[in-house]
Amino acid sequence: PREFVILIADAPPHGLGCSGDGFPGGDPDGKDPILIAREMAENDIIAYTVACEPGLGGFTFGRDFFAAIANITEGQFLPLSCADLLKDVIIAGALEEISLERLRDDVDAEVEALQPWTLTTI
Repeated sequence: PREFVILIADAPPHGLGCSGDGFPGGDPDGKDPILIAREMAENDIIAYTVACEPGLGGFTFGRDFFAAIANITEGQFLPLSCADLLKDVIIAGALEEISLERLRDDVDAEVEALQPWTLTTI
């Protein structure tokens, strides 16, 4: 089964050129969030990114950044203006992943059943 994380943010990461950024060169420890997202994708970890609005919308590239993280990991991006919706987002994300996992299992089983041959090495 695939794992997923829910990333809730009210500001973009350091280094995107936003005014008032205390670390305009990026993470002080040198961590690159895009590389981390790619590693997550390689390890079948999905990110659902939730942008707290209107706060995140006030930053240049804020929404774009978190939409990209979701896209890299095959997750979903959601601008959230009402915290009351957060539980619905979490439950819907979990249910979607369960449904997709079941669908993948069904497709794998059907493909296996349709293959009249087996591959052997010579």
